[in-house]
Amino acid sequence: MNTSYNAYPVVEVIKSDSSSSCILFWNKVISIFGIPNVIKTEYGPPFNSRAFKQETEHTGFEHRRVTLLGRLAIAKAESFNKPLTKTFKTAHVGGKSWKQELFQFIRQYGPTPHTNTGYPPFQLLLNCELATNLQTVTKGDKLVTGNFFQIQKCGLKLKNKLRTYATNTTNH
Repeated sequence: MNTSYNAYPVVEVIKSDSSSSCILFWNKVISIFGIPNVIKTEYGPPFNSRAFKQETEHTGFEHRRVTLLGRLAIAKAESFNKPLTKTFKTAHVGGKSWKQELFQFIRQYGPTPHTNTGYPPFQLLLNCELATNLQTVTKGDKLVTGNFFQIQKCGLKLKNKLRTYATNTTNH
């Protein structure tokens, strides 16, 4: 799950990509974090079902399907999948449990500051710091903090820069 200004991942291992599995996952996420205004997905089979449409109407969030040309809209989720896939491959090569490595990856990803906001996704989403054994970057003796509007402005600035870059590279 990504909001428009943070990239806090919620990962669930499901055995099927049926609409019922996806609905259960979204209900779990919504029960923890609240109802979002909009959820963006691809045109995958679980999101095209009548049951998923009824669930979005019942729950009260807007479901936006992103076309193949509009994949930049879900670029955050796609860019998250790259290191996630690498985690699975590394676990397989090393003979380790992929589930254990997945959870370790999520524990390290959440408190890591992101370049577009300068803040960890966990801190932006839940407005608190995540206890971790990773080193914390500080300025002087104070932890780096900011307000929502500064973070959102910084994120939008980077998003516009990336959008301009993507437009220029696809038009050539």
